[in-house]
Amino acid sequence: MRIYEVDEGYQIYLNKDYTKEVDFTSKEEISEYAKSLVLRLRKIYGITLLGYYEVKIYVNKRIGMFIELRKMDDIDFDFFTIDLKIIIYLEQPFFLKCDNFDYIETCHPLYYYKGSYYTPLDKIEHFIPYLELGEIIYKEKIEEVEHFGLCIQK
Repeated sequence: MRIYEVDEGYQIYLNKDYTKEVDFTSKEEISEYAKSLVLRLRKIYGITLLGYYEVKIYVNKRIGMFIELRKMDDIDFDFFTIDLKIIIYLEQPFFLKCDNFDYIETCHPLYYYKGSYYTPLDKIEHFIPYLELGEIIYKEKIEEVEHFGLCIQK
């Protein structure tokens, strides 16, 4: 599990081994898992989450899930209250963004965009070691890379 603090919230990556008990085809089960994860963040990691949060969950059976937790509002909430609006996107692609070509030169397809290299994680057979080499991107960022980036290896 990786947790990144971003403006007004957090981004959390959970690999498939960490979430192996979750049925990635069941939105209800994914939603319940996300709720329990938020409670664990509060209890175990000491992350204070109060107010209204939008939770976007991007799921890929082979890779795992990426959770965006963004604070929307804290009006009308008491000191211990948290409310979640959960949105789930099933079977989403994840790309690896890496600044060093040598690390991912054998990956296909491979894109170059704004000084970085990008490749789909699900095309890498043993992708876990690659996660240390770069950053995971998803959704709109992938669309931007595929649309504006240069495909240097197909």
